[in-house]
Parts: sequence; C-alpha cells; structure tokens
Amino acid sequence: LTTGAWNVEDAVKIDSTTGTVWVLGEGREPGEQLYQKHTYRVNGDGSGFQIVDPGDASHASTVSPTKRYVYDTYSRMDLPPKSVLRDAQTGKVLATLEEMDLSKLKEIGFKPAEPFSVKAADGVTELFGNMWKPFDFDSTKKYPIIAYVYPGPQEEAVTTGFAVGGGQMQLAQLGFIVVQVGHRGGTPLRSLAYHRFGYGNMRDYALADKKAALEQLAARHKFIDLEKVGIYGHSGGGFLTAAAMLLPPYNDFF
Repeated sequence: LTTGAWNVEDAVKIDSTTGTVWVLGEGREPGEQLYQKHTYRVNGDGSGFQIVDPGDASHASTVSPTKRYVYDTYSRMDLPPKSVLRDAQTGKVLATLEEMDLSKLKEIGFKPAEPFSVKAADGVTELFGNMWKPFDFDSTKKYPIIAYVYPGPQEEAVTTGFAVGGGQMQLAQLGFIVVQVGHRGGTPLRSLAYHRFGYGNMRDYALADKKAALEQLAARHKFIDLEKVGIYGHSGGGFLTAAAMLLPPYNDFF
C-alpha cells in the first residue's frame, strides 16, 4: 500500500466498508526530524495516499471508532503539546481542543531543550539530538558538556516530543550543557541499513558518533568547553560509558 524511503510502523485502523487503511509512520516528511511520527490514509488499492496530521512535530493521532475523525496531539522538544480534531480523510483541522499552558513554568525560568542535527563520524549520515542548558544560561561563559547515551539496539534514547522534566534537564541546572544524540546502529525505526551498523558491535559506531557530534557542537557554540566532556547512561549506556573511559581515543576525550 505504501512506497518510498520511509518507515511504516503500524496499521492503526482499517475501514473494511470503504477499504481505507490508516498507517503510522516516520521519516517521510521533508525537512523534519526523521523520528517524528505521522498518520497517513490510503485506499486498499494503494491510491489516495495522504497525510492526515500534517505539521512539523511528532503526532500522537487516534482514528475515531466511526473513522470520521482523527484526534491529534502533537509536539516537539521546543513546541508545547496541542490537541486538535481533524477530518480523518483530508486531515483538515475541525477544532482546537487543548493547548499546554507554560505560564507557571516560565515564571520559574523554564526553557525547553533545543533540537539539533549533526553529521555522524562518516561525515554523511545525519544524526538528531537535543541540548539542555541551565535556565540561567550565560552565552559569555563556558560550560562543561555531558552526553547522555544509550547504544541500543532497539532505540537511541533521543526524546522526540515535548518534555518539562527528566534527568537531563535537572543535570543542566547544576551548570552543564547536557545533550542526547543518535548514532549509526541505533533505532530500527529509521531504516534497516541504519540499524545494521550496530549488528555485532554496539560500541564503536556509537562512541565515534557521540565524539563527532560533540566536536561539531563545540565548533558551533563557543559556550561549550570541549576540555570538560562527560558521559553517562543507563543499562547499555553504562556499558558505553565504561568503554568511553577505558578505551583510546575516547578515554582522552571523555
């Protein structure tokens, strides 16, 4: 029913009367972060393909039991959640249902993480990540940088939707720049070829790409102190942290 260099994750609803299928996928919309989710409708003969929740964000959409409407809540790391009701055939917004109120968070100085993209160590593959800064960030100062890592193989531990808390944000308030960034061999939701970089080796590709990503960020931002680079992670991230601290050339970098 679908074609092209993108990933279909699930068939979320089927209308056996009209022969319409709604599918969940990622990586199709040009200019968007590749992991942002969208829902599409397509006729059973492959015709009439159309996105039903457009917009540069990650969309958590539900097709109604009547298959007439789509309930769409969407966000990005730098875009608070918004919920709308859409037409399930055309994607047209019929009503705005809810928007997140950030006023109380802003009163305490809250700032969302900043999405970014860099190249992998191969200089070709695009990687996506997020950067947290202290709420009292001063661009004239230099900050140590810390990478939160997880080698996979089932995911890369890169948040896609909006978040107002979490360990990375808390750590940043102690005076660090904190980042999470993907790596070759990570999520299978991107492509089979991308995922297979990590087959039998969840260490080397991930470490090379983390190092390359941090070096690129430091070249862009003078406030990053590349002489003070930290790394930590949970489970497989602990394995990757130990490897970074013990193996050259990474033990001279982290």
